[in-house]
Amino acid sequence: MRKGVFLVAVVFFLASLGVAHATPWQTEPKFELEGIWWFSNLKATVDVGTKIDAKSDLGLEDRQFAEGRLSWYLNDEHRIRLAIAHISNDGSASVQRDFTFHGTTFPVGAAINSEMDFTYSRLGWIWEFINIDKNTFKFGTVLDLDWFILDPKINGILNVNNKVTEYDAEKKFNLVLPTIGLAADYNPVKYLNIFATGEGVAAGKYGYLVDGEVGVKVIPVPWISIKGAYRYMELKAKDGNDFAKVTYNGPYVGVTLRY
Repeated sequence: MRKGVFLVAVVFFLASLGVAHATPWQTEPKFELEGIWWFSNLKATVDVGTKIDAKSDLGLEDRQFAEGRLSWYLNDEHRIRLAIAHISNDGSASVQRDFTFHGTTFPVGAAINSEMDFTYSRLGWIWEFINIDKNTFKFGTVLDLDWFILDPKINGILNVNNKVTEYDAEKKFNLVLPTIGLAADYNPVKYLNIFATGEGVAAGKYGYLVDGEVGVKVIPVPWISIKGAYRYMELKAKDGNDFAKVTYNGPYVGVTLRY
C-alpha cells in the first residue's frame, strides 16, 4: 500500500515539473500498440483454511512475463486504454508444517508442486484535462475497470512405508474492481516523455487494489517508441473468510508502435 501511495505522489511531483518547464510538444498519435516485458517480483499470501506464504511454504518462484496494451487517443485530452496479461508462478517444496488448503490437509513431509495463475485485464479512460503549452505537460484522472483471475493450485504426494497418498486442491478467485486515480505526462523535449499513473480502490468485503507506474518513453521516430518503467501492483481478493493477497513489482521494458 505504501509504495502505491508513493507512486501517486510522483504524479504530483511531475505536475510541478511540468508547470515550471513547459516547452512545445507534438500532437499525440491516434493509436499505440504496445508490448512490455515485466521483470516482476512476487509476494503472495493465501488463506483458504491455513495462512500460507507462496514462496516459503509452496516454493513459488519469480517469473518474467509479457503484457499487451492498446491506447486509442480520441484527442489530446482523452484516451481509451486496454491491457491484458497472464503470468504463471510455479515451484516445488517439501511441506514443513501441516496446512489446509481449500478442504485438503497437506501433511509434513509431503512433496508438493504448486502453481498460481494470474490473469489481468483492464479497460480504462484517461482524461488529462490540464494541458499546458500544446501537450508539454498534461495532468488528469484515470478511471479503469479491472478484472482479475487468481488461481492457486497444489498437488502433493506422501510416501510412507511404500504407501503413496496423493493430494490435490485448487481455489480460484475472480474479481472485478473499478479504480480511480491520477495520470501525468511531461515532455521536456520533443522526443522524450516522462509519465506516471497511480490508481486504486478499497472494496470492503471484496478486497482492494493499488496499481501505479512511473517511467520514461523515448520516441526516436514518430511511429515507434521505447519505454522503461517501474510498476507496483498489489491486489487482495476476498471470498468470505478466504483471501489471497498478491504483490507484483519491478521494472519493465516495452516497445510501442504508434500510428
